Amino acid sequence: GAAQSVKAQFVLDAVAQKEQLGVSEPELSEFVVSRAQRAGVAPDAYAQSLVEGGQLGALMGEVLRGKALAVVLENATVTDASGRPVDLNALRAETDPASAEDDETGVESEPEAGGPADATRTE
Repeated sequence: GAAQSVKAQFVLDAVAQKEQLGVSEPELSEFVVSRAQRAGVAPDAYAQSLVEGGQLGALMGEVLRGKALAVVLENATVTDASGRPVDLNALRAETDPASAEDDETGVESEPEAGGPADATRTE
C-alpha cells in the first residue's frame, strides 16, 4: 500500500545518498521526453508545465530513485526457497535463450510485485 511505497522511497533516497548518485541534465531531459510521449504531449510543453507546477524537483527525485533501484538490483542476490543463490542468466537461458544473451547483468529491469524494498526474492 501507500505506507510501503513511502518506505521504499525513503530506502531508495538513502541508497542514492550513500552512493552519491545524481541526476544529469541529459538524464532528466530523456525522462521528460519519455513522459511527454506517454502523455501524448510535446516535450517542450510538458517540461514547461512541470516548471510552472513546481514539479521538477519531484521528477528529479523519481529519476534518482530509479538509479538507486538499479544499484540495489545490481547488488541483489536472488535465492530459491532453500536459500541457495539462483543464477538468473542460467534460468533465462532455459526459458528464453535470446534474453539471456542480451542481458549480462542477470537482473530484471522492472521490480516484481514484492516491491523495490525486497532485495532478495525467493522462487
